[in-house]
Order: sequence, then structure tokens, then C-alpha cells
Amino acid sequence: MNELTNGTVYVTHLRAQHHRLHNMILQIERELPFVAEESLPWEPHAHRFVESLTALRDELAAHFLEEQQGGCLEEAVCRCPSLGQEANRLLQEHRVLLAELDEIIANVSRTTTARRIRELGFGFERFAKSLHEHEDAENRLLECGFGAAVD
Repeated sequence: MNELTNGTVYVTHLRAQHHRLHNMILQIERELPFVAEESLPWEPHAHRFVESLTALRDELAAHFLEEQQGGCLEEAVCRCPSLGQEANRLLQEHRVLLAELDEIIANVSRTTTARRIRELGFGFERFAKSLHEHEDAENRLLECGFGAAVD
């Protein structure tokens, strides 16, 4: 496999993972107004909502683990060593992002009212924004390292 093709494979793979995570976040964001509806009982929806958050957490942890075990970020740094500091910063963000999501899941699990869920929804929105910014930074790093556009 030549260098250009190898870079394209990395970029395509990461793009697909980011797309899957984005779709999971959109689904959770679609659930939030329904889950937070005060006129509806909270308990029947709580378990399903926690399952959605946990599925996102599992997917995100697997995605981060793959990046940490060497792969597209490491390969981009090998091709362009000046990206090393940014790659290290991004890898360290993984722990922070997972901890934020763990806190959201724990708070939702302890919540007994739909009103409180609305408040937690704002926390999830902040988390989703942070994750999107993280993914954008990864995409920029890959674009520099491989010279390939990441959508």
C-alpha cells in the first residue's frame, strides 16, 4: 500500500468513527426533550436514556483506546513530527472527556425527576460541544499529517 493510500485509509476510518459518534450524540439530543417532559413519568424512560448514554461512552472509550494504541494520530506524527505536541494534548483530552461523560451518566442514574434531567441536558450539550471540538482538532491534525481533507 503506498503512502497516499495508507493515509486515505486512516482518514476514512477516523471519519467513519466520528460520524458514528456524531449520530449517537444526535440521537441522545433528540431523546432529551422527550425524557425531560415534566408531564410524562420519568422512570419508564430513565433506564433507556442511561443505556443510550452508556452505549455512547462504550463507543467513545473504544475509539479513544484505538487512537491511544497507535494508529492514525501516531502515523500522522511520524509523517510530520511537529504535530507531536498537539497529538499528545488530544490524547490527554480522552481521559477528561470520558470523565465528563461518566459524571453525566452517574447524575442521570441518580436523578428522579424530569426537571433535573433538563439541567443535566445542558451538561450533555457542553460535553457534546467539547467532543466535537476535540474531533475537529483531530481532523486538522490528520489533514496536516497526511495532506488529506477530513470532512
